[in-house]
Amino acid sequence: MEIKITGIDELVSFFEKEPQELRTKVIGKALQSSVEPLKASVASKTPISDIPHASEPTTNEDGTVSIQLFRHLRDAVTTWIGVTPNGGTAKVGFGDMGHIARWLEYGHQDIGHKPGLKDLGTFTDPHPFMRAAAENVAETCIETFAETFAETYGEKE
Repeated sequence: MEIKITGIDELVSFFEKEPQELRTKVIGKALQSSVEPLKASVASKTPISDIPHASEPTTNEDGTVSIQLFRHLRDAVTTWIGVTPNGGTAKVGFGDMGHIARWLEYGHQDIGHKPGLKDLGTFTDPHPFMRAAAENVAETCIETFAETFAETYGEKE
């Protein structure tokens, strides 16, 4: 999920006249503060299993072991900030568990585990939560970016 801020061409051309260190600091702080509402929204909407002890491995009849990883998905919500002197990117994701988040968001074909990865002939319905989380706070993220940018840039003196 990505939120893009556009329409700030004049600000960017003005800002490019500033020293590189200041640009990186201002953009970094603004991105960091603006991504926090999105991270909180995603975490609050991330489903967790209601199966008791779902995080404990269980042995199946065929001898394979299963674990309900999405029980821990909410704990995996993380942010990543990349900053250059001319811009930056802020992302909210699930790290190594991103594939599980996508399976929940969009649904998936049920496949058995090794050996064989047998198609079970069933489909797990989508449970959208990431897009809803982003839609709920998009304006807040943009406003927070602008406010933090202005505050941080104002501290340059």
